[in-house]
Amino acid sequence: MLHFRHANQRFGHIGVFIVYSLIVLALARCALALYFSARLNLPLLPKLMLQGARFDLITLAYLSAPVFLLASTCPNPLWPRLHSGIMLYYRVAFVLLLGMEAIGFGFLVEYDHRPDALLWDYLKYPHEVLPMLWGGFRLQMLLAFAVVALAWWLGGQELRRESSPPAHSRAGWRLLAAVPWLLLLFLGARSSLDHRPANISSAIFSDNRLANELALNSTYTAAYALYARKNDAALKLVPDMPIEQAVAVVNRTQPAQARIPQNGALPTLRHITPHQTRQRPLNVVIVLEESLGARFVGALGGEALTPRLDALSERGLWLTRLYATGTRTVRGIEAVLCGFPPSPARSVVKRSRARRDFFTLAQALKPHSYENIFVYGGEPNFDDMGSFMLGNGFDRIVAGQDSFPDAEFHGSWGVSDEDWARQAHREFEAANARGPFFGFMLSTSNHTPWEFPPGRIDASNAPLASRANAVRYADYALGLFFDLALHGSYADNTVFVVVADHDARVGGDAFVPVERFHIPGLIIAPGLAPRHYQDVASQIDLITTVMPMLGVALDAPAIGRDLLAPDLPLPGRALMQYGNNAGLLVGDKLIVNTPTGDPLFQQFTQGQWRAAPADPELYELAQAYLNLADQLYRTERYQPAPAAPQ
Repeated sequence: MLHFRHANQRFGHIGVFIVYSLIVLALARCALALYFSARLNLPLLPKLMLQGARFDLITLAYLSAPVFLLASTCPNPLWPRLHSGIMLYYRVAFVLLLGMEAIGFGFLVEYDHRPDALLWDYLKYPHEVLPMLWGGFRLQMLLAFAVVALAWWLGGQELRRESSPPAHSRAGWRLLAAVPWLLLLFLGARSSLDHRPANISSAIFSDNRLANELALNSTYTAAYALYARKNDAALKLVPDMPIEQAVAVVNRTQPAQARIPQNGALPTLRHITPHQTRQRPLNVVIVLEESLGARFVGALGGEALTPRLDALSERGLWLTRLYATGTRTVRGIEAVLCGFPPSPARSVVKRSRARRDFFTLAQALKPHSYENIFVYGGEPNFDDMGSFMLGNGFDRIVAGQDSFPDAEFHGSWGVSDEDWARQAHREFEAANARGPFFGFMLSTSNHTPWEFPPGRIDASNAPLASRANAVRYADYALGLFFDLALHGSYADNTVFVVVADHDARVGGDAFVPVERFHIPGLIIAPGLAPRHYQDVASQIDLITTVMPMLGVALDAPAIGRDLLAPDLPLPGRALMQYGNNAGLLVGDKLIVNTPTGDPLFQQFTQGQWRAAPADPELYELAQAYLNLADQLYRTERYQPAPAAPQ
C-alpha cells in the first residue's frame, strides 16, 4: 500500500486543483446569479448550479489532462524538475479561470452572453479595442486586473505549500494508480454516457436563455468559439435539405416574376429586370448606421432621439417592421451588401471562402461601369472588412486616418461621423462627375465609449458620453450628410438607403429577442412616392428592392424579396441569428431552431409571444434558409454572374 500511496501522490494535485477551481467557479456563478437575479427564477438556481458544475468539470478535466499524461509517464529522475513546472501550470490555469470569469462578467453586462468568437475578433485589434475598453469599461477592467492579481497571489501561496515533490514511485504502481484518475478525467471531459459527449448545446436546460448562459463558464465558451472558428463551420441546427428543394421552398415567398429559375452552377442566380430603363443608371448610396435600434427612433415609437431620421422618413419608403439578421456589424454588412441569409457560423465577411468572388451589390454593378466606394471612419482591417470589400467588387476604400486629412475629431474607433459624412459627400461629388457610382458608408460614433465632438447636440439631460447622446450625435451627422447630399450634384439621380447594422446591446431572456432586432430602414429614390411599408421585412430584402430601381438589368444570386413588387406574397418574413439560435419571423409567427434540435414555435398575441403549435410549413421554410446559408457558402455558389464573353 505504501508503494501505491507514493504513486498516487503524483496525481493528488489534480484533485486539489479541481476541487479549488470548482469552488471558485461556483462562487463566481453565484455572484453572476445575484447580479442578474431580477431576470432569473429562484426555482432555476439548483439546476443552474448543477449544470454549471457539470461544465466546470468538463473544463477542468481538459485542463488537467496534460498534467495527468506527464505525471503518469515521467521517469523518477526527471520528476522533481517537472513537478515545479506542473505547479506553475496550475497557477497559470487558476489565473486563467478567474480572469476569464472577470472578462465574462463584462461580456454578460455588455452583450448578454458569455465570451464567444467576438473575444477572439477583438483581440486582433488592440489599437481600437483597448481605448474603447478603457473609456467605456474602466471599472470592469480594473476588476478583472484585481481578480487576476488575487488569483496569481493565491496560486503562489499554494505553490509554496507544495514546494516538495512527492516521493519516487515504481512505474507499475504508478500505472495502477493512474487508472482511477484516467477514468475520472475521461468521464469528466465527456460528461455523458450517451453515444455522444456533452457539448455547448447540452447547457440548454431552461427556456430562460440567460440561465443557460450562466450554466456555462467563460473559459469553456471562449475555447469552444476558438474551436468552431478553426473549423469555419456552421452549427447544425436542422437536417440537410437538397439545395434544389431549398430554392423551391424559398420561391414560395417570391412573386411569380421574381422566382429563382434553378440555375445549376449558381442555383439562386436570377435576372432582375428594371422598373424602367435609364440611359445613365442611378447611383446608389447605402448608409449603414452603427447600433441604431428601433427603440431609439421616434418615428418607430422609440425614445425620439433621432429627429433628423424621423424627418427623412417622410421622404421615401419607410420600413416600419424591418429586422436585422444579427447582432454584429459584419452580419449587417453580409445582409445589406450581399443579401446573404445568416447562419450560426461567422459572417461571410470573415470567412475564408468569401475572400473573393463572393456576390455583393458592388459585384453586380461593376459590369455596368459603376465606381464602387467604401467609406468608413475607422481602420479598414477591422473585422477583415477591407480585404472583403476589395476582393468583392469595390474599387476604392476610404478608411483610416490618412483618408480623412481634414478630420477635426478622432475617437477610439476612428474619425467622427460628421468628418465621415463630409468626406463621403466629397467622394460622391467627384465620382458622380465620372459616371454612376455605388457608395457604401459605415458609421462609427454610436459605439462605446461614445466619443464625439462637443457642442453639436443638446446633452444637458445626461452625461456627454452616453448611449442616448451617441445616438443623438449619429442622427445629427446623418442629417448633415443629407443636407450636403440633397443640395449636391448627385441627389436627383441617386437611390439612398439608410439602415442600421443591428440594435445596441441585444439581449433578453428569449432564445431570440425579436424586439431587439427591430431596426429602422429607409429608401429614398427618384420617382418613389413616400409611404410606410408595414409588413415584416429583412435586411436581405434591401438590395433586391433597390436593384430594380436603378434602370439597368442585373444578375444576382440574392434570395431577398422586392418589397415593391405588385404581387408580393404576404405576410413578410425576417431571419434572425442570435448566438447559436436561428429565428424566422413570418407575420406574427416565430420559429426558433436551437442546437438541441427541438424547434420552438411562438405566436405574438395580446402584446406578447406565446407558445404555439408546431407548424410544419414554417419549419420547412426555416430549414430551407439555413441550408441555403450553409450550402451556398460551402460549395462557393453564391457568386456574381459569369462575365459575358467579349
